[in-house]
Amino acid sequence: ISLQFIEQMWDTYHLQPKFAFLNAIAAHDYSFEWEESIRKAEAYDEHIHDFLQRMISRKDSQRTVIIVRSDHGLQKGPTAIDYSVQFEHRRPWLEILVPQDLVLSKKAFFSNQGRMVTGYDLYKTMRYLMSDRTNPLSVGQGIPDWSVDIIAEEIDRDRTCEEAKADPSLCRSKRQIRRYGVCN
Repeated sequence: ISLQFIEQMWDTYHLQPKFAFLNAIAAHDYSFEWEESIRKAEAYDEHIHDFLQRMISRKDSQRTVIIVRSDHGLQKGPTAIDYSVQFEHRRPWLEILVPQDLVLSKKAFFSNQGRMVTGYDLYKTMRYLMSDRTNPLSVGQGIPDWSVDIIAEEIDRDRTCEEAKADPSLCRSKRQIRRYGVCN
């Protein structure tokens, strides 16, 4: 994938607010040639690492939020049968890099690590990040009131899939949900 287009947009419109979204499915190249798949995955990781290093080293990074999300955890392709791979499949990875001066509540932001976060919560957070937080009307319509702004609001430690409005078929037992937040 080419991340240079995102960097070019940041360079070209350096004074303008920007939003970029990249859906990279390059890592979905399943193969029975495990060594080649591992080599490609490592090269992909290195490419993403270099891009993120450049982005957070920029002068304008103090006003930049970077969200990196997977659609599922690690997998071993079409023959995934062991428990650890099945468990990871239901635990999508989410990383949010936020400059300190944009974090509204450090307590909420840090306590939300490892808690059940859904796409609705991510949507609400992104909408608030792109709005004027001093004017609630600028956020717009369509944000469910039961969703959580990950940066400003604390997620309940015992949040269930029902409370998060997540499909129960995507969740495991309540014990696992509360401990691991496994909800895709």
